[in-house]
Amino acid sequence: MALGHGRRLVSVALVAASLTVGASSLAVAATGKEYSQKDCEVVGSIEIDSSSGSGYYGATARKASKAFGDAADDVEDEGLQSAFGTLSRTFGAAGRARGAIGAAKSLSKAGKAYTKALETWTNALGTCAKQSFGDSTTSTTDPDDE
Repeated sequence: MALGHGRRLVSVALVAASLTVGASSLAVAATGKEYSQKDCEVVGSIEIDSSSGSGYYGATARKASKAFGDAADDVEDEGLQSAFGTLSRTFGAAGRARGAIGAAKSLSKAGKAYTKALETWTNALGTCAKQSFGDSTTSTTDPDDE
C-alpha cells in the first residue's frame, strides 16, 4: 500500500515539475540563448533507460544521474554544466533513497535548484531543436496564390 502511494507521490512530483518546466519553455524563443553544435549534440543525446519500470527512483534514477553527470562533463556552456550537475546530484540522491517515498522526499528537498535545472535542460532542448532548423521559414501557400 505504501509503495503505491510512494509511486503516486513521485509521479505527481514529476508531473508538477514537468508542467512548471513546460510552461516556462514556451519562452524558449524569447531567451535568445544559443548553444554550440557540440553542446546541442550532447543535449540531444541524453537518454534515460526506464525499462526497469521503477519510475524516477532506484535504478532508473541512478541511470539518469549517470547520464546527466556524463553530459555535464561533455558540454562547454557553464549554465548547462551547472544544470546537468544539479540534475545528476538530484537523481543520484533519488537513486540512493529507499523506495519511491524516499525518492519523492529527495526530489522535493532539491526544490528550486531542481526545477531551474529542468527548465534549463528543457529550454536547451527547444533552443537546439530550433537551431537545427535554422532561420528558414516555410509557407503552406503557393507563391502564385499571393
